[in-house]
Amino acid sequence: MRRSEPNPRWSKIGGMPPDWKRRSAQAARASQRGRQKMRSRFWQRFRTVTTLLLIVGVFGVSGAAVLTSPALSVRRVEVTGVAPLAPEERQFVQETVQIVPGTNLLRAPAERIARALRMQPWTEEVSVSRRLPNTLEIRLTPRMPAAALETADGWRWEVDSQGRVLRADRAALRLPVIYMATLQTAQPGQRVEHPALAAALEIVARSSGTNPLPLTKIEIDQNEELCLNMQGDVLIRLGHTEELIGKIELVKRIYAQDRAIGERVAAIDLRCPNAFSCTPRKAVANSPTSSSEDTASQSDPDTTGASPGSPRREGEPAGGR
Repeated sequence: MRRSEPNPRWSKIGGMPPDWKRRSAQAARASQRGRQKMRSRFWQRFRTVTTLLLIVGVFGVSGAAVLTSPALSVRRVEVTGVAPLAPEERQFVQETVQIVPGTNLLRAPAERIARALRMQPWTEEVSVSRRLPNTLEIRLTPRMPAAALETADGWRWEVDSQGRVLRADRAALRLPVIYMATLQTAQPGQRVEHPALAAALEIVARSSGTNPLPLTKIEIDQNEELCLNMQGDVLIRLGHTEELIGKIELVKRIYAQDRAIGERVAAIDLRCPNAFSCTPRKAVANSPTSSSEDTASQSDPDTTGASPGSPRREGEPAGGR
């Protein structure tokens, strides 16, 4: 051990301090402890880095083996929720979920499939999940049609309860028709936000149930007034959307009391629900067109709710394009 040199300051005043040896020994021990800590810290870091490299190497080899293992190849694709779709839509789903043979389950393009299906107007929600060892599951929740929306150009489109256009109308479904004179045309994916259409869809929803109303068509004229066309050629004028719920409940009570009301009544005016009026069918059938002013007003298209909508093109189906 190197011996500490005497401090010149102490030499000038008569020699070394009395505890200079003790101080020298303490300094030597502190220096030795510092070197030991440095060596210990180095070897600790070395072991940590080595362990991490070994773990990464092991997991890298294992991950490569898993991602290339034939035991995890996709052998089955399960799709649910496509039954309400049109044939061409089911075909689109089938083509979208096609997987290249031999694709590893962990590498299956789940996000691409989900994104492609979510972009369709008839999709409400979709989830894609993997089920070991080799099954890909696609759960599709389609938007359900609530009515057939007929536009002024004569085409009919299926719409859901939120007014979103899904596809061309399928006549086999026999959906209630909503004719909207102020809407010139529509296209799939479009959401028609209009108070009168929202009211008409509310009528359709409330008309179903244990005792459904015999509703065939709802007409929305240029003045945005609603008229119900019931089975048996009964017209029910509701007018504007004010007091809509009360008017619907009144119609339900009328039909609950007499389901065959169409045999005697041709039209019911509920624009003022507290004082509504009816037009007897016999009076309409036997009265000449130029009789009294009251009879003429009941047969007038503006009074009965008939709409001057454009007729469907000859030879075209009700489902539109």
